[in-house]
Amino acid sequence: MEGDGHVTDAMITVWLNQGIADLWDMLVFSDPERHYVTDTISTTTETESYVLPDDFYQMRGVDVEIQGRRYPIEPLQFQERLGPLTDGDLAVFGAPVTRYQVRSSGIDGSGTRLYFDPDPGTHTYRIHYVQAPQLLASGTDELDGVAGWEDYPVEFARKLALERQEQDSSPAHAALEQLRGRIRKMASLRDAGGSPRIADVRGRNNLRFRSL
Repeated sequence: MEGDGHVTDAMITVWLNQGIADLWDMLVFSDPERHYVTDTISTTTETESYVLPDDFYQMRGVDVEIQGRRYPIEPLQFQERLGPLTDGDLAVFGAPVTRYQVRSSGIDGSGTRLYFDPDPGTHTYRIHYVQAPQLLASGTDELDGVAGWEDYPVEFARKLALERQEQDSSPAHAALEQLRGRIRKMASLRDAGGSPRIADVRGRNNLRFRSL
């Protein structure tokens, strides 16, 4: 398709990135820890909103760090925005009782921020999140796939390019469906030696905040 006026390099880059995003969603849905990373946010008393990292995609959890140990805090439900906690409530670990919520400050979803309610105090919070897909920007950028899974965005872009040329895209569509089946089947088996189980959140290291 090189030199075809109906299919430009810019279009192919956009289509490849759409395929990468689609592949990313399949991988994250099957295995949320596949692209899981952590970072820290330093909070200040009387400041409830903080900018999240540029590569933030989905939150997995938030911990407060107290004297070298980490304690998970709960996500904020909308009905809990007015209490029962107050700014004066203290946890047994010496940090304010607070909850967190992920919000976007723009109508386009930009400016994703982490909100605390009530005041988080002056502490360090560790955020656990899933990274956003690493998209291509130029012809020299590369996608490091797993076991040939980079074929998925290639077939995705090929299908759209063929449709743009008003050609038969059924071979690319069939290849996509075959790749989808393989990826969805294998993506969740990265830890093939482990099996899902009910999480134990009542242990000593998983104590939840409670008021004094």
